[in-house]
Amino acid sequence: MKKIIVNASYTLGKVTGIGVYSLALIHALEKRFRDTDVDLVYYANGKLFNDLPSLEKFQSLAMPNSFVKSSRDILKKWLPKWLFWLACYFSYNILHKTMNRGLFQETYDLCIEPGVLGILGINGKTRKTLGCVHDIPPCDMEAWRCKPETYTIWEFFIFPQIRTYDQVICFTETVRKDILKTFGFSETKVHVIHHGVRSYRQTSEDLPPNLGEFILVVGKARRKNIKNLIKAFELLPAASKQRFKIVITGVENGPIDRGEDNAIASSDFVIDLGYVSDSLLSALYAHARLLWWGSLAEGFGLPMLEAMHVGCVVLSSDVSCMPEILGDAGIYCNPYNVQDIAKQLERALTDEALRTECIAKGFERVKLFDFEESMRKHIEIVEKMLD
Repeated sequence: MKKIIVNASYTLGKVTGIGVYSLALIHALEKRFRDTDVDLVYYANGKLFNDLPSLEKFQSLAMPNSFVKSSRDILKKWLPKWLFWLACYFSYNILHKTMNRGLFQETYDLCIEPGVLGILGINGKTRKTLGCVHDIPPCDMEAWRCKPETYTIWEFFIFPQIRTYDQVICFTETVRKDILKTFGFSETKVHVIHHGVRSYRQTSEDLPPNLGEFILVVGKARRKNIKNLIKAFELLPAASKQRFKIVITGVENGPIDRGEDNAIASSDFVIDLGYVSDSLLSALYAHARLLWWGSLAEGFGLPMLEAMHVGCVVLSSDVSCMPEILGDAGIYCNPYNVQDIAKQLERALTDEALRTECIAKGFERVKLFDFEESMRKHIEIVEKMLD
C-alpha cells in the first residue's frame, strides 16, 4: 500500500487562485487512485482526513474569513506594516507547529504541496515531495509590488522548503526560468504544465443589477495594476466614460496600495463586488465587454483562459508570462504607460473588427489549454514518483 498526503489547506475559506487549483488536483487524484492500492490522505489546519467527504465537511465548518480578517484589521492599526506581516507569518508558523505536534505517526511515500505554505512538522515523515510553485515574487520585487518583509518571509520560510522538493511543477516557462535561476535545480526536475479551463466554471447566475456595460477586473492584488487602469479610463473620450464601468472582483491578497484603495473608493465608475462565487464569476466573464489583465507580473493568468472560453476580449500587459498564455488572441499594452493603456483600452472597447478577430482567435487559442490533459500530466508525474 502506497500512501500520499496532500496539503489541502488552500481549499479552506473563500477559495481563489491556488485554492481552486488545489481542489482540481485533489479531484484528479481521487479519480485516479481511489479504490486502488494507493491511500490518499488530506491535511488541513492541523487535521488529517482519509476521504474527500470528510474534508469537504470540514471545509464548510472552517473558521470564516471574516473572523480572521477582523482580527488582522485590529493588529494593523497598532503595528507598522513590516512588523504586521512578519507577525502574521510567525503566528501562522507557531500556530500550525502547535496543532501538528504528534499528528504524523506514519511515513508517507509522497507529499504533494499544491502551494508554498508547507505542512509544518511533517519533516522526516515523507519519502518524496512534489511541490507546485506558482510564482516566485522575489525574482522581480518591483513588478510583484513586494515589500521588504516579503523577501524576508520567502528567504527564511519558503525558499528552504522549495529546496527540499524532489520534483517541481510550475505553470509557465517564465516561472520555470525563475526556479532554475533561483535554486540551481537540474532541468529534468522542473516540469511546466499549463492550466486548463475547468468545466465547473461554466455554471452561471444572474448579474447584480445596474452593471451596464463593463470592464472586468479579476483580483485585487497590487500587481493587478488597477490604479493605472483607472487613470487610463479617465483619459477615454467622454462617450466611452459614460458608456462603460469598471467592475472589480476578488479579495485583498497581501498589502494593498493606499492610493489604489482611494482610487477605487472615490471613482463613481468603479463597482467593487468583492469576493464572488464561481457561478457569478462565470456570468461576469460572459457579459463583460473585456477582461483587464494588465498585471505587472503573474505566474500564469487563468482568467485569460476563462475569458477566451466564453468570447470575452482580453486586454493584457505585454510583460511576464502573459504573451506565453494569450498568444495573438488578445490586445496588449505597456502596463507602466497610462497613455498606452488608454489607447489600447479604447481600441479594445470600440473597434468591432479588432474585437471580432480577438474573439475568434481566443476560441482557437483556449483549445490548447485542456483541463483533462493538464491533470493527466500531473498524475503521470505522481505515478513516476511513487514508482
